[in-house]
Amino acid sequence: MAVMLRGNDRGLGPRRLGRSPAIVGVVVLGIVVIGAGGCGGPAEQGTTAADSEAGDLPAVTTSTTEPGSKPKVTLSAPASVSDGQPVLRTKLDGAQADGGENTTRPAPTNTLRIELDPQVVDFGYLNPKEVVRKTVEIRNVGDKPVKVLRATSSCQCTTFSDVTGVVIPPGTSFPMEAQLVGRSMLGPMNTSITLVFEGYDQSPAIQVRGEVALAVKATPWGLNLARGDWSGQLVIESLDGRPFNILATDRKPPSFIGFDPELDEPHNSYVIEWDLTQYTEDTLPRWWLVETDHPDCPILDLWVRHIANMDLSRDRPWRIEDRRVSLGEIRSGEPVDAAVTVLRLAGDTIHLVRSLSEDFDAELLKVERNGKETKCTIRITPNPRFQGLLYGRIEFMANAYSQKLDVIAKVVE
Repeated sequence: MAVMLRGNDRGLGPRRLGRSPAIVGVVVLGIVVIGAGGCGGPAEQGTTAADSEAGDLPAVTTSTTEPGSKPKVTLSAPASVSDGQPVLRTKLDGAQADGGENTTRPAPTNTLRIELDPQVVDFGYLNPKEVVRKTVEIRNVGDKPVKVLRATSSCQCTTFSDVTGVVIPPGTSFPMEAQLVGRSMLGPMNTSITLVFEGYDQSPAIQVRGEVALAVKATPWGLNLARGDWSGQLVIESLDGRPFNILATDRKPPSFIGFDPELDEPHNSYVIEWDLTQYTEDTLPRWWLVETDHPDCPILDLWVRHIANMDLSRDRPWRIEDRRVSLGEIRSGEPVDAAVTVLRLAGDTIHLVRSLSEDFDAELLKVERNGKETKCTIRITPNPRFQGLLYGRIEFMANAYSQKLDVIAKVVE
């Protein structure tokens, strides 16, 4: 049993079928991105998808980019079978593996003849909270109509146009629009949309690629201490290929590899060393901050993944979706508004937001409920006497629970 796919069939691997006697067809649209995936969860919110998968942060290749050249990014894809077609197997109900009998049965001869165009959807880079859309054509190249029973998404960040009950006649296609909302956390996202067809049980996959990034990005996109390494290397590069300077890392002069800021002209890509061995678990920062003079990225914030930076409690009545509020460059004494999403607030309400830092004030301006999400508009006002790197915390307070959130900004005169 095979499903006809348009273009490259890479990424289609073995998939085990369910045991239900009903025959249905499943098409999975997966977002596969650089290195690790994950729809991201808030910092200090417990072991979310992003927390559990962040341990797969990719290793750094220390090859540098020539000044003025455009950085290249390699997008990884799942392994595929040699002929590019999905291998479909299922266990026979009640079959005994040690009895010597065949525990698999041949795939049904009923073939779902569709083309998915494109088979690989590449969203490229997107900004935090940016909304991007792509259209997938579901084309029926068979000799009889096919009907879409339903579609489901594995993440609220991915939505799609309604295809429930759509019948696609032979020789025609139906456009399905997929929408992805970039989360606030930098790095890859990984989600899926599943289409179920009436009368078929094949399960091909469309790969969709994307990464949330700023104008300057890091590879890897965070510092992973979960494996026990408290130092390492990473690449910092501009996505537009513009040369720039790294002014500081973790409030200290950068430790470059193969570059001398006193002798060399600015590059568009650097290899630098990071070292957190001077910290303990009690003093470990949640973010490793890179300050640059790139006009579109004054601060690059890299998450420090360690159990000390996670709240593993399971009894939170609600949680903040965002890991931090990153404001970029702001002016001393001038207020800046930002939106923060609170999840599963239920019957409670956020009634106060306060600053836990002397460097800035915080206040709650507005609370808007939309289903399971609550949008809070907050205002951050840096102290008129403060300039430089702002890194502090605010606290969201409800009737029976409170939660803290980091605020990051570069304050100029």
